[in-house]
Amino acid sequence: VQVKPCKSGDDSNTVVDCPSERESAVDIHYDKDEKMAQTFGLGYFPVLSTVTYLSSNHSANPTVVFSHTYETAQDHPINSAVISHAERGKHLVFDGRLLHGAPAHPRLRRDVDKSSLTRCYDDVRVTFLVNVWMNDKPLDAIELNEETRKLLKSRAKPCSDIEIINQGAEFNDLHISSFAMNEVNQCGKDGKILLPFISAEAAWVDDESGAGTYVSMYPPERHESLTFRIDYGPNFEAQISSEDDNSED
Repeated sequence: VQVKPCKSGDDSNTVVDCPSERESAVDIHYDKDEKMAQTFGLGYFPVLSTVTYLSSNHSANPTVVFSHTYETAQDHPINSAVISHAERGKHLVFDGRLLHGAPAHPRLRRDVDKSSLTRCYDDVRVTFLVNVWMNDKPLDAIELNEETRKLLKSRAKPCSDIEIINQGAEFNDLHISSFAMNEVNQCGKDGKILLPFISAEAAWVDDESGAGTYVSMYPPERHESLTFRIDYGPNFEAQISSEDDNSED
């Protein structure tokens, strides 16, 4: 695909989360052009979604990325999920169509000795989120003004790729461990957890409040790795469901 730089770009934001606050959660969602979805009911998604971690709070809400896109039937089983805990400098990139979030659930967090958190900001999760759009842009996107562009350029230190490599700042491939969840004893005694979809301000939720739509999943047992993939076996898959579905179980 030929990229047209004048019609391509990114949207970004910084998220600061405190794990003790429910409001800090980034509920399950699809990154998309919200204006287009609300106005025309059409799906337009970024080419890539990225998360750059600016802190190393291992006890904070992890990023969870599911192998499910909006084009997939809602009742189709979700066969895998990637769990990514905050680690300063880690850069996570995935298909921009995938369902994901940083949901607040205690069974997804890691146990951390709170006495080791000696600084006031040690308990905070800071991420820089960037969606990459190619050959088009969201309908309500606002182009960065010239004044801000000049300010950013004036504060950026120019350097070549060679200089970056010499400074030890090159990207290293991250090994993602994986494990299969296909036995009852791997699922924990408390069963599945429910991760809510984002609120009704976003388009494409099944009910008016958005509060009744969830991803139900078996969470992982405590895992040593900060980034890993769960492969669900038959009858253990995650799935999108509603409160009505779960009330019948």
